[in-house]
Amino acid sequence: MTRALALAAAFLGAAGLAAAASKAPGRFVPTADKTHPRIKYADSLTSINDRCAVKESPLALEIRPVYVNAKPIGFCCTTCPAIFVQGPEPYLQRMKAALVDPVDGKRAAKVESRLRYHVNWEIYFFADRASMDAFRKAPLRYCGLLTDPVSGVRFRPTDASPKAFHAGRPFYFASDSTRAAFMAAPQGHMYRKGA
Repeated sequence: MTRALALAAAFLGAAGLAAAASKAPGRFVPTADKTHPRIKYADSLTSINDRCAVKESPLALEIRPVYVNAKPIGFCCTTCPAIFVQGPEPYLQRMKAALVDPVDGKRAAKVESRLRYHVNWEIYFFADRASMDAFRKAPLRYCGLLTDPVSGVRFRPTDASPKAFHAGRPFYFASDSTRAAFMAAPQGHMYRKGA
């Protein structure tokens, strides 16, 4: 067990961490504060936070991130992602998250609810309303990887990807079958929940 895993075990419980580590070895990334490593996820992106965005507890390997402006945000337990997505602004502000506008990469995004937009489970913030409007007109041009809201698979949508609109938001799917499952019960898949 690496030093980062050993330190995380002290906070997460050795048994739970050992089980998680056996499934995803080497996923903790050491930080200056050795007691709070970041996580490198399966898509090779590393969490921008080293503590849970909601509870400020050590991150858990088995909890999938929420992506904000294509950056993963890590969590400590299954309840925190659902809390975070309902109003991410205070958590991101507390973290001092530095986000880049997805339309104009030379400008900083403002973490404000009026400049927040969702595609699938991903959250995007923008420098201004004009940038947000440009993104909304052509989300596939700017969004990059998305998470299928039914299967949880990360994929890069194209114009040929199955698509749906629900509650004013676009949703893209990795397959026709996940789109069908979403359409049968959209409220159950609209927001990120659980692990």
